[in-house]
Amino acid sequence: MSNLVSYCLNYGSISFKDEPLNEIDALIFSRISYINFSSFVTNSKFKKINLSGHTEYDDYGRDIVCSSASSIMITTINAIMMFDKNYITYEEKKDNFIIVVNKNNEIVDNLILNMLNM
Repeated sequence: MSNLVSYCLNYGSISFKDEPLNEIDALIFSRISYINFSSFVTNSKFKKINLSGHTEYDDYGRDIVCSSASSIMITTINAIMMFDKNYITYEEKKDNFIIVVNKNNEIVDNLILNMLNM
């Protein structure tokens, strides 16, 4: 394997149920955590965010990767609603979480951008 990109291209479609997390996967996750995703966002006026899927690291209710993502998302929602409950609305389903931004302002946009950067 020549680099992390070629590893992802070769093994990225394999589920963690089929192949357990290994040292290279952990390295990739740690590298991803340092990416500043704000450079991918040209307009921070978010309207709707749809988070969906399952990481399949483990069974539902035992998946620490999904748990981490859910924790970040719920903390962000709680922080926004602490300022004003009308800023956002959200809907939670088994494999899908939708956040609708009702009012854009610096607080909402920065908190959502921070969530996406984590």
